[in-house]
Amino acid sequence: MTRLQAASVLINDALLGFLLIGSLSSALFFWSSDAIPLSLKLIVMCVLFSFISASILGLSQIKDVVSLRPELQLWKVHLNENWRFGKWLFGTSIGSAAFSQLNIMIVGALGGRQASANFEATRLIVAPVQVLLFAAGNYLTPVASRRYNEGGIPALRNLFMRIAPLWYGVFVIYAVVGTLLAPEVMTLFYGQKYVGYESVAVLWILVFFVLGLKQFPGMALIAMRRPDAAMGITLTIGCLTLILTVWLTIEGGETLAVLARLIGEFLLFIGFLWYTIKLSRSEVWERYSR
Repeated sequence: MTRLQAASVLINDALLGFLLIGSLSSALFFWSSDAIPLSLKLIVMCVLFSFISASILGLSQIKDVVSLRPELQLWKVHLNENWRFGKWLFGTSIGSAAFSQLNIMIVGALGGRQASANFEATRLIVAPVQVLLFAAGNYLTPVASRRYNEGGIPALRNLFMRIAPLWYGVFVIYAVVGTLLAPEVMTLFYGQKYVGYESVAVLWILVFFVLGLKQFPGMALIAMRRPDAAMGITLTIGCLTLILTVWLTIEGGETLAVLARLIGEFLLFIGFLWYTIKLSRSEVWERYSR
């Protein structure tokens, strides 16, 4: 990604995704028998196989940059290049994952196991769309960076304007269809176990809709070489969201906990959008003042 090789990123992500889905599906449907029972060890083996395969492909993709021979200086240069930029992305990813897990822990601690089950089961109905978010981010971010390098803000704006109708159209259709069919989807996946929690599933649909809105300003910040700002905004609003989650969970259980997450994601979208506009105006002002 640091070398803006978007096609290579897409190929690597596709391999990892297909291997994960394929191996886990095989474990579920073919290996779950008396002879080879489905177990945590088997699942971990599937995940390891997928990640090791993608890592081997990744090493082959950077063989022109870093040799597998013990050329320590080349490794040092490559790692420094990635760390200067990647530490902010790493911090953002770790922070986001930590906040997500803490949300579940808060719900479980305050509402018990059933509340955390309701919280997660309804989320898992719509979570697969996160694959689209990750894939698009990994592929489009290098493309956006290249466009910004070539033509600045106008080129970046033109790229997003061309993609936006399709991107936001997908999320609008997804939100509308998911909301209308929430009871049927819940019944399809869980039978009668979570009847009455369709409203929580709808809230999760809105959460992922806002995640889709947040994608473009988030990519713009990285393309404009400000991943530090993205990390700062993410960690600040993440902490506020946790406080809000504690309060709303006490007031209304897992339903209001999801509402807290929705508010947090909306604040993140506003924060990313505000800072992106601020940077854009600063750059335009600098160009005109020269």
